[in-house]
Amino acid sequence: MNLLPLSLIAKIDAATSTACIGDDLQDFLEREIGVTAISSLTMNSPTPKSFSAHFNKVPKAWAQHYLDATYLPTDPFVARLFLTRTPYSWQDVMECGPIGSKAQELIGDAGEFDLRDGYFVPVHRTGGSYGLVGLFGRALEMAHLRPVVDFLCVYAHLKSELLQNAAGPRRAQLSPREIECLKWVSCGKSDTAIGEILGIADGTVNMHIESAKRKYRATTRVQAVIEALRDGYLFL
Repeated sequence: MNLLPLSLIAKIDAATSTACIGDDLQDFLEREIGVTAISSLTMNSPTPKSFSAHFNKVPKAWAQHYLDATYLPTDPFVARLFLTRTPYSWQDVMECGPIGSKAQELIGDAGEFDLRDGYFVPVHRTGGSYGLVGLFGRALEMAHLRPVVDFLCVYAHLKSELLQNAAGPRRAQLSPREIECLKWVSCGKSDTAIGEILGIADGTVNMHIESAKRKYRATTRVQAVIEALRDGYLFL
């Protein structure tokens, strides 16, 4: 899986429910990296007491136990979300230092449901909204697949978010330069390379990209590219 799976992206685009998105993404990632459970959540506070689930494909007994045991406020994997915009693994969190007894209990209980490894993709939004896509299994085989997995998780989360908003997709009015810059960002080009292609300074490239991010309330370039793809400004 070195290239983006266009058939899966097409399925996500055509989905009419968040449950379908979760099913399609889990089926694909189970085949590719061994994912057996997946969730897409949004929280509005760095000290969360509750969350909104876009899709939550985890064992029902585990989901209920997680709520009954009130693990959310002390969940070390959720806590990391509010400190970084970079995707992180179960092991990354475990190596950060000692964790509390409640967190240790959570990890032990998760193991009883054969959830022994995880990978987490933050989806921060301006305005204080924190999204998190969590992938779980016995042993995830990420290898060199992280960039593709990251993209798919953000894409699925944002599509789910749009489906749950009655107003539907928010179409930003991008300028031609903003579209051009995002197009080359989607190809992996740096600001300097984009500037050379378009004949403008790299600082001007950054200005256009930041403008597009603001219009989409995106906190990363990947999010802005995904939103522009969904709006029909870009094509894969």
